[in-house]
Amino acid sequence: MTNKEKILQFIESETEANIKESRFDFDSCTAGVISKLLFLDRTNISRILNELYRENILIKISGKPIKYISKNIFAKNYPFSSIPKIIQKNEHIEDYISFHSEPDQTSFAKSFHMIGSHQDGSLYENINRILSIFYLPKDTFRIIILDGDSGTGKKFFLHQIYRRFQELSIIHKNTQIQYYEFIDFYAHAKEYIQQAISKNHTFISISYSNLKYNPTMLHRIIDLFELYYLNVNIKPVLAFICSDLTDKEKLSAITPFYLKFPALKDRPVIEAIDLITLFVQNAAQKTSKTIKLTSTFIKTVYIISDNIQQLKTYIDFFISKAMLTANKRAIKTEIILDDNITADFFHYSTSENGKFESIQLPEVLIISPNLQYDNLKKTQNPTETNTLLSETKQKYSPTALQAFYYQYSHYKPSNIKRNLKTDTLYNGINKILYKTNLYFYPELIEFTTDRVLKIITNEFTQDIDTAEHIDRTETMSVTHKIIQYVESHHIALSSKQIHYIENTIYYSIYLTNGIQITIVIVSKYSHLVKQYETLYNLYYKKHILHTFILPANIDNETEMIETIFSTLIRYAKSQGILIFADKEIRSKLANRFFMYSNTLSHCMELSTFIMIQNSINQILDNNTNILNVTPNLLVEQNREKKLLQNESFSQYSVRNTDKNLLSINQLTPGINNFETNEILFTLLTKICRKLNIPIINSLILDYLFHGNCILFELKNKLNFRPDEKKFYDDSQHHLISIIKDVIESMDTLEEYEFSDRDIYTLLQIFLRNNPDITS
Repeated sequence: MTNKEKILQFIESETEANIKESRFDFDSCTAGVISKLLFLDRTNISRILNELYRENILIKISGKPIKYISKNIFAKNYPFSSIPKIIQKNEHIEDYISFHSEPDQTSFAKSFHMIGSHQDGSLYENINRILSIFYLPKDTFRIIILDGDSGTGKKFFLHQIYRRFQELSIIHKNTQIQYYEFIDFYAHAKEYIQQAISKNHTFISISYSNLKYNPTMLHRIIDLFELYYLNVNIKPVLAFICSDLTDKEKLSAITPFYLKFPALKDRPVIEAIDLITLFVQNAAQKTSKTIKLTSTFIKTVYIISDNIQQLKTYIDFFISKAMLTANKRAIKTEIILDDNITADFFHYSTSENGKFESIQLPEVLIISPNLQYDNLKKTQNPTETNTLLSETKQKYSPTALQAFYYQYSHYKPSNIKRNLKTDTLYNGINKILYKTNLYFYPELIEFTTDRVLKIITNEFTQDIDTAEHIDRTETMSVTHKIIQYVESHHIALSSKQIHYIENTIYYSIYLTNGIQITIVIVSKYSHLVKQYETLYNLYYKKHILHTFILPANIDNETEMIETIFSTLIRYAKSQGILIFADKEIRSKLANRFFMYSNTLSHCMELSTFIMIQNSINQILDNNTNILNVTPNLLVEQNREKKLLQNESFSQYSVRNTDKNLLSINQLTPGINNFETNEILFTLLTKICRKLNIPIINSLILDYLFHGNCILFELKNKLNFRPDEKKFYDDSQHHLISIIKDVIESMDTLEEYEFSDRDIYTLLQIFLRNNPDITS
């Protein structure tokens, strides 16, 4: 790949990333930044950028420094936009943005996240009516009237319209809805309209409760808008939220977007049940608690509520009351909403059952923090009690391929005495496997050879059959050679033995197929990197991640670098090797590969799981050499650094919405990460307070990842980490005692028995983030 191709690929990738994240700064698209990230001469980069600009491939953004973006990527994301070849200093790229894609009824309806928006729903007509507003040109006033009693969801519906305007880039991403009261706006109309023009307000909402002010006043406001916006190209969206309208005909003549909202009791009862469930689900997320609600509670809260706002208020109140009751009973992980909670306010009578006759409600709905309404569990036993993680008590069920890898990860060469015949078989099978793509995985070859030999000699008794349908076409020739070789030594194999051998060879080769670049982690933090290796290889069902464990103390660094190099070079395939190394050794290791080896390599400092996960995705997706993925990796590394600069993960809302932390759910099935993240964060906070160290983002991310991994191992009786005679030395005894004491003080961790290995793993997290902590 030429330098010109590398630079263009980088610009395209960065343009795409900026657009997806609605960041239009394009800070990385300058000659200076590209020079640092791609290790190229800045003068040469400037020449290539200008050349690409002249070829009409890049768009130039004037300023200091000059920025360049991909014209093709921009046009793909904004096909309805007309952007010039150069954007001047006083211009903004957002000014040229139009629709992402042409809106249609289906896409809008799907994006309209509101109960009652389905085809037979109470709001379906409103949605159909509003669709054409997105086709109106920006130089015309788009007026919406939302009519309905108080608490019928008008403001929420308006916010959905506003959100859709943003998604289609009809209004700027940073635009907010400007809310006004009708009387106040009418009294200061000229002032507010001039303010809207000067501050470029493009979405204005005016609310009033009735029309005793008469429709003439409304017409007067609209006339003033038209007068003051006469010479303004982009007109705002005007929304009038009202109730108790007395002259609907005249108002509906003002705009075709007149929307009527039914009262709660006029909507289908199933929509009310959906609303109740949605509000309870939101509460479960906020409190990180499982909530059980009985059918009687659902019926009661529906009957006593006159509108949606009142319904939500009652539910919030009853949940608070239920939390108080749960705390008095020392129940810390669940909330129960039943008729006992509502008894002081309303006694439900079966005579009120009318609307519910056609609906079969379960006796109890169980809503855990990480379950959506469609996936709610239903049970007929309201007296069932929960403990920590009760909604995810199911055991981890690995596939046959994952089980095979786990057994391989714990493999230790057998010391059984072989006779001449078995030695001959072992060496012959070994040679056949070395001629496959397993060549780069000597340990896997040893494990596979040993497994096949045990199958032949009937020493292997485990059932490795699988219900999975697997296509053995790619491995048939290898299996056939092994079976032929065995039978040439006058050994008859049963159909069962042949089937076991076929599966073994298939699993071994499948684990290594499609991997063009190997990733190796070089670190002294053995427990942490072994968790990375085992967990990610299990999840991706590929042996893409390897580890090299450094000794705690390195006496001869030069000799150690040579040892690492000679070990890692075995893993290096033709397309290169990606290395994550501890900070202390990274530069010397990178230099050893770069200066004295022809192997394509890239060496990065080991940081958090985010970079490892992104790298695996990049390599598996691109299936190319290390030089082609390096620019993307550098961009990802830069983003991770920005993420780690602040303390945002100390906030509950960030921890529960961050896409990186949410990905741990997929890696540790059966663990309720919404609960465990908060338990582990509390544990971390208490330990940091005792150690008097700051809680930074990298420490939080490490603690939540490895903490969840420990719980996953304990829950499923797995072991990803090495066995050691002694896990810690005397200088670390005080730190170990602090961690143990805090864990023992937390009731939420009572059901787990933390071993010395688990405590030491938590200690390694602190040592990695605070190397001087022992002193």
